[in-house]
Amino acid sequence: IVSGGISLSLSGQMLAWSLSGGTAPHGFKVVLSTEQNPVYPENSIVYLGAEARSVSLPTKDPGIYYVRVCKYTNGTQSQGCVDYSNQVQYTVSP
Repeated sequence: IVSGGISLSLSGQMLAWSLSGGTAPHGFKVVLSTEQNPVYPENSIVYLGAEARSVSLPTKDPGIYYVRVCKYTNGTQSQGCVDYSNQVQYTVSP
């Protein structure tokens, strides 16, 4: 894994990201929580392969959630996930 930023955006339930440098050969983890700055593995909701750049978020109970994407290390580093993206707010209406 080569370090570099991840830019994250959200449109409806569709989460999309781009790399601004670096690599993610082991793919990505999407983390979601009702608390700000969710982390892997505690808040992990989905794994995506290295070529993925978007995913539809799951339907959740009404409320405000916080979402980030990070580069999954697959055991190649001491941390399970590195280079977290910016955080986006996912609001689910009743």
